[in-house]
Amino acid sequence: MQPARPQANTAPPVTVAQIREAIGSLFMLWASTEQEIHRCLAAFGRPDEDLCISHAITRWKSLHTAHARIPAQIDVANRFVARLTAARLLRNGIGHGFAGYSADPSGQGLPVELQYRQGRETVSVPFRQLERSIADLATAGFTLYRLTGAATDPSPHGAEDMVADIAQSLDRTARDHPDTV
Repeated sequence: MQPARPQANTAPPVTVAQIREAIGSLFMLWASTEQEIHRCLAAFGRPDEDLCISHAITRWKSLHTAHARIPAQIDVANRFVARLTAARLLRNGIGHGFAGYSADPSGQGLPVELQYRQGRETVSVPFRQLERSIADLATAGFTLYRLTGAATDPSPHGAEDMVADIAQSLDRTARDHPDTV
């Protein structure tokens, strides 16, 4: 008995143009997220444009934790920073070690992946993970702004509702992109 072969039109097609557009979106959204992180550090009174982005994220998280007024803020910020970190690692991998891709322009159910070199290894990332990182970054600037505002505002009126709304947004993105991080 022969193994089942993928059939045409059984999966949504993913073209090379879509892959290029997604990579471009990742880079553009990441650039605006970096700018917002630096603006938020300034809102905490700790501007430092010279920090590399991983250190800027760590500093933002530390300042946010120190200023948070409700426990849920810290949990939501930790979840958010984990997503930023995943997007940063993907952006850096593609930006510094892009090694190739596979597309499925006919929708045959073939794997659609990006590959990048990390040291001596080649890392394969499913296209759906790239889409998830783009979705996370599409709202990252506003999320940073809101979390920073909740932590720096001396009157916490409405902070609980805002944090709950951000948590729901994070949950919705996770539901919309199953099997991703």
